[in-house]
Amino acid sequence: MPIWALLKEKVEYIVKVTNNEAEYRALIAALERATSCYKDDVEHYSDS
Repeated sequence: MPIWALLKEKVEYIVKVTNNEAEYRALIAALERATSCYKDDVEHYSDS
């Protein structure tokens, strides 16, 4: 599947959370999407 096929917009209202928590939630959503498309390997790299 081409990478552009993974692009998806998701909007979710989050009551006051820290920037780190918002990024963590976005990462979880992205990994869930990636694993639904790629069953073999999904890797993630971050600076924190």
